[in-house]
Amino acid sequence: MTKTATQFATSVNPFTGQAANQPKRRNYPATRGPSKEVDLSLLSIASDPVPTKKTLPVHKYDALFSSMQPGQCVVCPTEYVSKIEHALRAWIKRNGKDKELRPRRIERYDGGDTGRVWLLPVDSKKLKAVA
Repeated sequence: MTKTATQFATSVNPFTGQAANQPKRRNYPATRGPSKEVDLSLLSIASDPVPTKKTLPVHKYDALFSSMQPGQCVVCPTEYVSKIEHALRAWIKRNGKDKELRPRRIERYDGGDTGRVWLLPVDSKKLKAVA
Protein backbone atom coordinates (compact mmCIF):
# COMPACT_ATOMS: atom_id res chain seq x y z
CA MET A 1 0.00 0.00 0.00
CA THR A 2 1.48 3.34 -1.03
CA LYS A 3 0.84 6.55 0.75
CA THR A 4 0.16 9.51 -1.49
CA ALA A 5 0.65 13.10 -0.52
CA THR A 6 -1.71 15.30 -2.48
CA GLN A 7 -1.06 18.99 -2.79
CA PHE A 8 -3.83 21.12 -4.16
CA ALA A 9 -3.24 23.81 -6.77
CA THR A 10 -5.20 26.26 -4.65
CA SER A 11 -5.40 26.48 -0.91
CA VAL A 12 -8.87 24.89 -0.92
CA ASN A 13 -9.56 21.15 -0.96
CA PRO A 14 -11.82 20.57 -4.00
CA PHE A 15 -13.47 17.52 -2.39
CA THR A 16 -14.44 19.00 0.99
CA GLY A 17 -14.23 22.75 0.32
CA GLN A 18 -12.09 23.24 3.43
CA ALA A 19 -8.92 25.24 3.54
CA ALA A 20 -5.81 23.10 3.19
CA ASN A 21 -3.16 23.32 5.89
CA GLN A 22 -0.28 24.80 3.99
CA PRO A 23 2.61 26.64 5.59
CA LYS A 24 2.44 30.38 5.26
CA ARG A 25 5.15 31.91 3.17
CA ARG A 26 7.05 34.74 4.75
CA ASN A 27 8.67 37.55 2.89
CA TYR A 28 11.90 38.19 4.73
CA PRO A 29 13.65 41.49 4.10
CA ALA A 30 16.97 41.34 2.32
CA THR A 31 19.76 41.05 4.86
CA ARG A 32 22.45 42.46 2.64
CA GLY A 33 22.47 45.14 0.06
CA PRO A 34 24.16 44.88 -3.30
CA SER A 35 27.75 43.69 -3.08
CA LYS A 36 30.42 46.35 -3.29
CA GLU A 37 33.47 46.08 -5.45
CA VAL A 38 36.80 45.85 -3.64
CA ASP A 39 39.03 48.90 -4.02
CA LEU A 40 42.44 47.45 -4.83
CA SER A 41 44.24 50.59 -3.66
CA LEU A 42 43.15 49.78 -0.07
CA LEU A 43 44.81 46.34 -0.06
CA SER A 44 48.38 45.66 1.01
CA ILE A 45 50.65 42.67 1.62
CA ALA A 46 52.18 42.08 5.06
CA SER A 47 54.29 39.46 6.85
CA ASP A 48 52.41 39.44 10.15
CA PRO A 49 52.77 36.28 12.26
CA VAL A 50 49.75 34.03 12.76
CA PRO A 51 48.25 34.54 16.26
CA THR A 52 48.90 31.62 18.61
CA LYS A 53 45.78 32.11 20.73
CA LYS A 54 42.43 33.80 20.44
CA THR A 55 42.23 37.35 21.70
CA LEU A 56 39.46 37.83 24.21
CA PRO A 57 37.15 40.80 23.86
CA VAL A 58 36.92 43.35 26.65
CA HIS A 59 33.53 42.96 28.28
CA LYS A 60 31.41 45.77 29.64
CA TYR A 61 31.82 45.04 33.36
CA ASP A 62 35.36 43.56 33.40
CA ALA A 63 36.98 46.61 34.99
CA LEU A 64 34.30 46.80 37.68
CA PHE A 65 34.36 43.10 38.54
CA SER A 66 38.15 42.81 38.58
CA SER A 67 38.37 45.62 41.16
CA MET A 68 35.92 43.85 43.51
CA GLN A 69 37.10 41.85 46.52
CA PRO A 70 35.15 38.87 47.89
CA GLY A 71 32.44 40.20 50.19
CA GLN A 72 31.89 43.45 48.28
CA CYS A 73 28.73 44.16 46.30
CA VAL A 74 27.50 46.19 43.36
CA VAL A 75 24.64 48.58 44.16
CA CYS A 76 22.26 48.96 41.22
CA PRO A 77 18.60 49.67 40.39
CA THR A 78 16.30 46.69 40.90
CA GLU A 79 15.69 46.09 37.18
CA TYR A 80 19.44 45.56 36.53
CA VAL A 81 20.14 43.09 39.35
CA SER A 82 19.61 39.89 37.35
CA LYS A 83 21.62 41.18 34.37
CA ILE A 84 24.55 42.15 36.57
CA GLU A 85 24.42 38.85 38.45
CA HIS A 86 24.49 36.96 35.15
CA ALA A 87 27.42 39.08 33.94
CA LEU A 88 29.26 38.47 37.23
CA ARG A 89 28.67 34.72 36.98
CA ALA A 90 29.99 34.75 33.39
CA TRP A 91 33.04 36.79 34.50
CA ILE A 92 33.78 34.30 37.29
CA LYS A 93 33.57 31.38 34.87
CA ARG A 94 35.57 33.16 32.16
CA ASN A 95 38.41 33.87 34.60
CA GLY A 96 38.47 30.29 35.95
CA LYS A 97 37.43 31.29 39.47
CA ASP A 98 34.21 29.26 39.60
CA LYS A 99 35.69 26.87 42.21
CA GLU A 100 36.41 29.74 44.62
CA LEU A 101 33.88 32.55 43.92
CA ARG A 102 30.12 32.79 43.41
CA PRO A 103 27.58 35.62 42.93
CA ARG A 104 24.60 36.30 45.18
CA ARG A 105 21.83 38.81 44.58
CA ILE A 106 19.02 40.53 46.43
CA GLU A 107 16.64 42.47 44.22
CA ARG A 108 15.16 44.81 46.84
CA TYR A 109 17.73 45.62 49.49
CA ASP A 110 16.04 47.08 52.60
CA GLY A 111 12.76 47.28 50.66
CA GLY A 112 14.00 50.12 48.48
CA ASP A 113 14.40 50.60 44.75
CA THR A 114 17.99 49.38 44.69
CA GLY A 115 19.39 45.88 44.75
CA ARG A 116 22.75 44.33 45.49
CA VAL A 117 24.93 41.75 43.76
CA TRP A 118 27.66 40.27 45.95
CA LEU A 119 30.89 38.55 45.00
CA LEU A 120 31.24 35.80 47.60
CA PRO A 121 33.66 32.96 48.17
CA VAL A 122 32.22 29.47 47.68
CA ASP A 123 33.26 28.61 51.23
CA SER A 124 31.68 31.29 53.43
CA LYS A 125 34.29 30.66 56.19
CA LYS A 126 36.90 32.36 53.97
CA LEU A 127 34.93 35.63 53.94
CA LYS A 128 36.78 38.37 55.78
CA ALA A 129 35.42 41.71 56.87
CA VAL A 130 35.80 44.29 54.12
CA ALA A 131 37.15 47.62 55.31
